[in-house]
Amino acid sequence: MSAKEILITDFGRCRPASGIRELPERGKWVVYPYETPEFTGRMITAAAFENPPDLTLDLNARDLFDIYIVSVAEKISIKN
Repeated sequence: MSAKEILITDFGRCRPASGIRELPERGKWVVYPYETPEFTGRMITAAAFENPPDLTLDLNARDLFDIYIVSVAEKISIKN
């Protein structure tokens, strides 16, 4: 990772917090901890039929950045 890259690994801090749970719950996102050789983090997941709420993640960024998101979903929506 270069000095200009920002790696966001904690998606458990998305808002609204009421939409995220530690254990599976109908209509909510579930947060799971993960670990790689380089870093640790928390990912979120939900089944499409669960219809979880839209989430927001504050990036605390002031410049222009390229944003890359890894998703297994068929469709994601990015709003600015």
